[in-house]
Amino acid sequence: MILQLISACLFLAVAVISFIMALKGLSVQQFLPFHANSAGVQWDSLDRRLQAVIISMVRINGYAFLIVSIQLIIGLIGNFFLANRLLQSVSASMAFVFCLGLFLSNYRLHLQTNAKTPWKGSLFAALALAIGLILSMSL
Repeated sequence: MILQLISACLFLAVAVISFIMALKGLSVQQFLPFHANSAGVQWDSLDRRLQAVIISMVRINGYAFLIVSIQLIIGLIGNFFLANRLLQSVSASMAFVFCLGLFLSNYRLHLQTNAKTPWKGSLFAALALAIGLILSMSL
């Protein structure tokens, strides 16, 4: 029971963080500071059409974070209220793939530009999901 609770807490933590990131991504009005740092340009120096493309891409990422948060919550509900561990495992596995991809993208950008990208946060999320999955399988 304690392993199940730890696993659920890890999944919930990533779901909450993902929801916060979704709100940030969906409400963005310009690229994030690490984007400016990576690109070496300020927002105001960009063409308006390029600004629109960048905002669109950041918002698409916001929707991806929203999907991750929703699927983790659905997985938790499926496990605790429907006794469906498979639903939780599939949901967490899909979220893990997203977070791992996010980590790899952010880390590559960090290596290429020396910008302070949020690679550590995405690595934390991927590791939390991996640990949660391992714990949930040992039940």
